[in-house]
Amino acid sequence: EDFYNHEGIFLCDFNNNSRLILSIADAIKICGLQNTNKKYFLAHPTFSPDGCKFLSLLRYFSDDNNLISYLIYFDYKNNSHKILAKERVSHFEWLDNNTIVVWARKLPTGIQNIRSNFIVEKYLISNLKKLIKKLNPGLKKKILSTHYYIIKINDDNKSEIINNNLLDVDG
Repeated sequence: EDFYNHEGIFLCDFNNNSRLILSIADAIKICGLQNTNKKYFLAHPTFSPDGCKFLSLLRYFSDDNNLISYLIYFDYKNNSHKILAKERVSHFEWLDNNTIVVWARKLPTGIQNIRSNFIVEKYLISNLKKLIKKLNPGLKKKILSTHYYIIKINDDNKSEIINNNLLDVDG
């Protein structure tokens, strides 16, 4: 859609000057989602402490109405970007110019790719989710691999789980 080429994240100043620094169309390409027919939106752009980089979520609803999110890191001074997390991503914040904390699910890429297949999601994954919901909370958390992570952006996205006993739910 032409709309996606002209809407997105703008950098604005106090003199009413603005420029588009990440269009929705570009975010779709970064995430490799050009061949899907969804209604996408960008959410929660958050600038780094030095103001040279930002994080944003590209989001859409899957066919079974799950919110799917891609956390995009974008260095607009150097025009570089990378995906830091995808599928289940929520609250995030900068700790310094190279480190973030984020609530996310870190599933292996193969499983994430399977989730994007509507038939597999509808008939297999949805039934597995029902089974997982019945498990004890500790085992459920281990299977889903949803935690707060600290991610070092310039260190190959190295991540570590934050103390599970202290921060064990989203929000």
